[in-house]
Amino acid sequence: MSARAWTWSLLWLLASCAERAPWDEAPAAALAVRAVASASEVGVLDPFEVTVDAFRRADLPASFEPAIPDGFAGSVRIEQEQPLGHGMWRRARLSLRRTGNAGDVQIPPFSLQSDDKTASAQSDPIALRVHAALPGGDASDVEDPSPLLASSRPSPWALAAGVLAVAIAIVLLIVRLTRGPTTRFAVAFVVAVPPHEKALAELARWRAARRSSAAEIDAYYVGVSLALRVYLEERFSLRAPERTTEEFLAEIEAGGPLTTSQCIVLKQFLAQCDLVKFAMHVPTEQQHLEAMAIAENFVLATRPDLQQGVRA
Repeated sequence: MSARAWTWSLLWLLASCAERAPWDEAPAAALAVRAVASASEVGVLDPFEVTVDAFRRADLPASFEPAIPDGFAGSVRIEQEQPLGHGMWRRARLSLRRTGNAGDVQIPPFSLQSDDKTASAQSDPIALRVHAALPGGDASDVEDPSPLLASSRPSPWALAAGVLAVAIAIVLLIVRLTRGPTTRFAVAFVVAVPPHEKALAELARWRAARRSSAAEIDAYYVGVSLALRVYLEERFSLRAPERTTEEFLAEIEAGGPLTTSQCIVLKQFLAQCDLVKFAMHVPTEQQHLEAMAIAENFVLATRPDLQQGVRA
């Protein structure tokens, strides 16, 4: 097969990975909504994805802003609107975790209403069976490990990007083999990102996150505390993410790598996060920013390129 034929075959394969609407043709109704979960059974705090598709007639503007259901935490990503028949179609991806009790739960219907209030539609509810995180336990038995763990199922865009990378590599190899050796292959080196840079980047992402609803506030504090826990593990080899707050603070205070003042700051910060996660405490926006500043300053003060203080 020639290089050109290879190229066209690979481009066709890439196009087949593009997003497709859930309807074979445009719905007859002015508005339509369809919601599907990636799994019918999940564990407490296990990540899964709900895909919500909304259709509107072209001459009927409608607002489409699916929200995180009560009892769940996660994020919402709304994709670009695309034409479909006589209307427009848009998809939202909700990356969710069950933060409430286990058992049979139901995700309520997702609604769509036209801007002029003349038409509306809603999806069917989604039945979900939630298993306890530990045998005989419920969500309160587990330290929440992540606010928004991405779904283990890769998105179509990720698949498309992977196919494109493979296609480019194959085309380059074919060109090289047909033209003969003219250049040397370059050797790629992976440079490890220092723990403090990774932590500061993750904290910056949460600083820009929305904090309007109770679910968003809960996700914010879980995310900020997890970023700091992962930093402690990578920077000082402390098993912070999989331990409770009391367990790894006890290890640090018993002779760990931090100074006494750093231990006090860390203890106060994590206590504030636990109040939000488990005691339904609702801080103010000023307190949100103060908590973020404490986490960022802690990472900056314990960077490996700074001389580590002596315990008081």
